[in-house]
Amino acid sequence: MKFAYEFQDELKLQEQEIKWLNSQINEMALAFSLEGNPILIRKTGGYSGCEEVKVNEAIINEKRVTILNFCFTCKGAGRLEEFINIFNNRSKKLLKIKTEF
Repeated sequence: MKFAYEFQDELKLQEQEIKWLNSQINEMALAFSLEGNPILIRKTGGYSGCEEVKVNEAIINEKRVTILNFCFTCKGAGRLEEFINIFNNRSKKLLKIKTEF
């Protein structure tokens, strides 16, 4: 799903298909949460490089949360930025986080 979202222009996805992808991203975040393994995605990298740890955990609102560190270059995340925002926004609502992650 991540790759379909990232390459939606090249795949020439229609607006309805993009809405479906957005819905699936929300559902994926919900599924992880319902299974008791909520996930948040952190963008790392850039000029200073990437963290060596790609997966770590944190306790947020008394819940153990898996943090995935996605490494990007100085150019940024492109379309994946939207994917990450949709996923994290759903996860943050489920975790009742009101601040930036």
